[in-house]
Amino acid sequence: GAGPAEGANSHIVAEFGLKLITTFLKRERFDKKDPAVLGMLDPYVSLTCGLLKNTKYNTVLVLSLRCLCMLFGYRLPALDVQAKTMTERLLAILQRSRVLTGEVPQACFKAFTLVFRDLKKFDVAEKQLKVLLSLVAQDIEEPDASSCTFACLKAIVGRKVMLPAIYDLVQRVAEIMVQCHSPNVQQLCSQIFLQFLLDYPPRRNACSSTSTSS
Repeated sequence: GAGPAEGANSHIVAEFGLKLITTFLKRERFDKKDPAVLGMLDPYVSLTCGLLKNTKYNTVLVLSLRCLCMLFGYRLPALDVQAKTMTERLLAILQRSRVLTGEVPQACFKAFTLVFRDLKKFDVAEKQLKVLLSLVAQDIEEPDASSCTFACLKAIVGRKVMLPAIYDLVQRVAEIMVQCHSPNVQQLCSQIFLQFLLDYPPRRNACSSTSTSS
């Protein structure tokens, strides 16, 4: 088994490995259509999801989330396999975060955006959706709310999630769209509101769904 020193330094090894893979992913040195390359990258999904359990070291969390988000660009089979574990751990991190505008929670919102946008075969459980929407509602009220949170809401609305909280959130988004001074956030609010108008029935006709719609 690992000795005390080895166990204590494991986060340093993880940090080094994550920096290495994210550097390569950032430079796009991999052929996204090469089966050998995809087979090589696939195990990193499980690895990064495993590292999301380690909340003791902030740097490891940030790098794990960054690496995970980059891996979404490769359409790896492991993303679907790990989707349930991934969403559970992302939500746990968000729920433990004292401030949602921090680097780690914002990276979690970004990862959730990719889950809703890219994993069409995976449905987030309604209970988890309600918690996530309550966290989104909390974060968009912050004066310095990031576009990551609005992008996450846009991805959720894009999946036609039929929950009462969506109607309340979109109403608030319409207000923020008028009040906000950030062009990026204004644009996202506008896109969310337009998508909602196109895809959602009037509130009295909406019914709760137990999952997201693909």
